[in-house]
Amino acid sequence: MARTRTGHGFTALRIEGGIIPAEYLETVRQLAAPSQSNADYGIERTLNLRDEISRFWRIANGRWAGFKERLARADLVAGKVTIEDWLLPLLHQVLEFEDIVQRQERVVGTRHFPVGHES
Repeated sequence: MARTRTGHGFTALRIEGGIIPAEYLETVRQLAAPSQSNADYGIERTLNLRDEISRFWRIANGRWAGFKERLARADLVAGKVTIEDWLLPLLHQVLEFEDIVQRQERVVGTRHFPVGHES
């Protein structure tokens, strides 16, 4: 049975097992883990990593709000709205994927997978 750890100081996380210990998450939160410097993310020296994270979080929240409004409209196709108003903008604008292309399916051996987009 997986071990659940509580009382670690993170209100939105529940840690089960020991693969990622709470102590390491605290190191990540403090931006003290390896590969967390501005240079590691290609951020200019005059900018701050936390500010950039906050900026992209606000962009994602704005996209989410617009997506929820459009999804509620009965005259739009939900799957198309999800891809065009949420998924692709999230990948492009927030996660900065630049090479997303549309596909019909992916075939591996004799198996067919309905993949809509890939990088």
